[in-house]
Amino acid sequence: MRKLIIMTLVVALLGAFAMPATAQQGTIVDVAVGNADFETLVAAVIEAGLADTLSGPGPYTVFAPTDAAFEAYLNSNGITAEQLLASPMLRSILLYHVVPGNISSGDVASLIAANGGRIFPETALGSRLLLSQGGSVLRVNGSIVIAADVQASNGVIHVIDRVLIPSGTLTDVVGVTSQRGEFTILKAAIEAAGYVGLLNNPRRNYTVLAPTDAAFRDLLNALGVTAEELLANRSLLREVLAYHVIPGEVFSTDVLALGAASGGSFSVETLQGGTVNVAASGDATNYSVRFNNAGLVTRDVLASNGVIHIIDAVLLPGE
Repeated sequence: MRKLIIMTLVVALLGAFAMPATAQQGTIVDVAVGNADFETLVAAVIEAGLADTLSGPGPYTVFAPTDAAFEAYLNSNGITAEQLLASPMLRSILLYHVVPGNISSGDVASLIAANGGRIFPETALGSRLLLSQGGSVLRVNGSIVIAADVQASNGVIHVIDRVLIPSGTLTDVVGVTSQRGEFTILKAAIEAAGYVGLLNNPRRNYTVLAPTDAAFRDLLNALGVTAEELLANRSLLREVLAYHVIPGEVFSTDVLALGAASGGSFSVETLQGGTVNVAASGDATNYSVRFNNAGLVTRDVLASNGVIHIIDAVLLPGE
């Protein structure tokens, strides 16, 4: 399979997109073909018709998932490599990993330091990425850069440990995650409360504290009600869900900075009108964050109109 991929790619590169003989490195595609950790990425690039583009003059910065990253993505979504390669989303997924221009890890670190701990470069797809850094660890959305500054003649590759998925609105992100069995109750609650339009609004940015299904099940057990009974109580749902929404974008870097500036504890006002108490300590690499009684499970899940922090308990106004 790999020999066939390489032969196909070589043929494609023998034409107008071949590099001059004086080039010191191959193109981004050449580098990927020559690395045994990028077999799935190479197959995807060819299938999506992007081999010529990424062999062109560029320059481009590519955040390149390893085969292990693709395997984890396939397993979590219950699909095969063949299904991924046949997906109409394949080209968009790959373009979301490409940023126009040649951006080294040093450039990224300098930009992050000058912009409050994070930057949002625009991808070739037109969507933004979230780049942040804690200590020596560079993160792209939720992925970690495990090898930086792999040079090519038409740009640079940063190797990452997770496949990046183009982000839709906050509602879209919850919907996609619910398909993996994580936010099924939250998605149903947003719909039952009539908040789909609110969290779809491209002109308003929000921060959503998103309880997992396990968190909702704990609440249902504590209240002695079923999910259906909870979803039928629209007024309660609206009150509770609004308490999980913070106007504006509050990223983990903001939370940790506010924690450091306030002695580790502060409060934020929610869309419901009440406040959530935040206890935050540590740095971007080793940290502890709690929202009222809920612990932070996953931080900085990017959406086109905000950010989601996944938490392990449902927050109740007045607690």
